[in-house]
Amino acid sequence: MSCRSRQNRGWTSRTWGGVVGIPRMYPVDSGDLASRVQQRVRAWDVCVEQVLHTATSIVVFGHRDSCPVVLKVVGPMGDEWRSGPVLDAFGGRGVVRVLKHAEGAVLLERLLPGTRVVDEARSDEAATAIIADVIARIAPGPPPRTS
Repeated sequence: MSCRSRQNRGWTSRTWGGVVGIPRMYPVDSGDLASRVQQRVRAWDVCVEQVLHTATSIVVFGHRDSCPVVLKVVGPMGDEWRSGPVLDAFGGRGVVRVLKHAEGAVLLERLLPGTRVVDEARSDEAATAIIADVIARIAPGPPPRTS
């Protein structure tokens, strides 16, 4: 089912720029961040299901071409600004797969069920073994280009 044919899933009708699912109820530091979220939702055809706000970003959970995705758009330039090209350099080896990225924005595959280590491990030793296994799988490709 395409995003355009989905129902509104209960999101408020008050939206930023007409993008369903991005409610105005949360004050954002900059209109630029909200505008950039709208642009990425439209450009990457994300069907919005849930929106979370952090101190530095807006995280959108949704679907794209019936695949679960996570869109993260960061506010001011900082450590996360180039997270898209950095994660993409790993090519999904030991890390979440990047579907698209742009300056300050990244569209990721959504890992479901998304089990937390603390819920999976019964001891510190078991948690350490899980984390060590993930680290062993991480295999970066060439570093991203800086421009």
